[in-house]
Amino acid sequence: MKQPSYFIITAVLLLLHAAFFIYGISNGNIFLKDSTEYLNQAHNLLNYGSWYCGNWDEPLLPQLFSQRTPLYGFFILLFHLLSNSNVIISFAQSLLSLFNIFIAYRILKSISPLTLNPFLILLPFLFFPSQFIYANMLMSEMLLQTLVMLAVYFLLDYSKNKLFRSFIFYQFVITAALLTKPVFVFFPLISFVMFLIIEINIQSKLRSAVVHLIPLAAIIIVSYTNYQHTRFFEYSSIPRKQSINYLAYYSSS
Repeated sequence: MKQPSYFIITAVLLLLHAAFFIYGISNGNIFLKDSTEYLNQAHNLLNYGSWYCGNWDEPLLPQLFSQRTPLYGFFILLFHLLSNSNVIISFAQSLLSLFNIFIAYRILKSISPLTLNPFLILLPFLFFPSQFIYANMLMSEMLLQTLVMLAVYFLLDYSKNKLFRSFIFYQFVITAALLTKPVFVFFPLISFVMFLIIEINIQSKLRSAVVHLIPLAAIIIVSYTNYQHTRFFEYSSIPRKQSINYLAYYSSS
């Protein structure tokens, strides 16, 4: 009885992803404002070794050197080396979306004491089709979702089985997440404090502290690289941009 259920769910998810993929590429509706910056970044990474997200042929704006972290730009670049078409990126992100759904189900199954009905996987998508929409947009959300899912998966594996390699994988995955979206820059600190609290002995605390240096090193390297261009030691120019454009305006009005 279980075999047909999983077959039906897999078939429905494949059809939904295929339908949104075909609609997206046939209408050319895979770009948002940020998509241009990510495409610029991929181009600049290949040709100038810089994650500048503006047009290199126009006057360079310092804040655009640090506005976007580089991992999604590398993601685009990887597929552009295979094909100049952006269609392959949408296809790859659709595969990531399917993978994320599978990982999410594995996570729920591992933490739930009850037997989960596999058809529950489909329920959220009946009301929130954004999963299929973002899978076909040139945006970093789908890659970030994959990294978050993997982080949760490895963290649960570490907490259940106490395999230290799972904890190391967790650190590398959250490092990749903060290299994808600047909003994750403070997460390693939260994670560090959390582990200092829950680890039960000094040896585990010391080991945890050392491995937490992985994301910290990435933050320092990115911030220092940005400093070379902007003279601001900052992980991303977005908070500074928001404070100038919004907070300064409202505080002066």
